[in-house]
Amino acid sequence: MCSTVSSLLLALAGLLLAFYGVAARRLLSAVALATTTYYVTIHLLGLVQLWEYVPPGAVALLLSVVGFIVGFFSYKLAVSISTGYATFVLLVRMFPILGLPLDVVYAASVATALATYLASLRRVYVPYVVLGAVTLAIALSTLIHGVVAIAVATLVGVAGYVVQGSSWRARMKLVKQRGTQAAVKQRKSKMSRGPSVPRGST
Repeated sequence: MCSTVSSLLLALAGLLLAFYGVAARRLLSAVALATTTYYVTIHLLGLVQLWEYVPPGAVALLLSVVGFIVGFFSYKLAVSISTGYATFVLLVRMFPILGLPLDVVYAASVATALATYLASLRRVYVPYVVLGAVTLAIALSTLIHGVVAIAVATLVGVAGYVVQGSSWRARMKLVKQRGTQAAVKQRKSKMSRGPSVPRGST
């Protein structure tokens, strides 16, 4: 029951990122990087077997706070890193179906993070669509068959790309119109005052 609820909450987070991520990009990026930092720290501390000497929960929580701060100010980098980690989690979870070697999983995760960051330089909403789709696929993979989960998440990602793309373009168009109107108003204000007369010329 608890795992089902957490999967549904994760699915809701995926939908939020896929359709509305760019609207609250700084906050969502900060939360995403904080979460990623927490789980990666727990995992790494487990690999080096420092559980007896270092309290993993406290260290992970401290680093997640740092991740939140970094993610808030560097949202493109933060969401790209989180996308890479989410891809890693999804591929590992899909291992019985895909059977990919671990080297390929690592390479695909890094490549996804890099490609997401490069895409964000041209279209800022793309990383949130990708992260939302991957997050949704992770959540659904615990509830339905993995292939179906990926298919549904892909369709949601396409829909999210269309929705966020249109809303972002409309927002940028509105910003541009306001800038043009402000420039025209300033020009009219200068013209109404007439040419300025230098001091001492009369």
